[in-house]
Amino acid sequence: MITRRFLESMAMAIIGDSVLCIVSPQRHTGLWLSGPRWWRETWKPFVQNPNLTRLLGVLGLGFGLWLAWRQEPDMEEIEEEIAPRRTRRQAEAMR
Repeated sequence: MITRRFLESMAMAIIGDSVLCIVSPQRHTGLWLSGPRWWRETWKPFVQNPNLTRLLGVLGLGFGLWLAWRQEPDMEEIEEEIAPRRTRRQAEAMR
């Protein structure tokens, strides 16, 4: 379950970053233009080519959604998570 939660969190981060790349590519990638020269040079093509950044954002969005959908628990897992809560509620109701 922890692995699924971690992957779900990663999917949310990827989806959010991708949406920002699609909506405002130059502003979003421009925020990363500080630091060592090699780092700035790495990000410069993305700032200068907003359509490339948008394309990568669309691909990232697709990947993030795919990753999130893969984390959907099956009914047995949901029932295992809910069962202890029902038991506690039933025990409290019996008191």
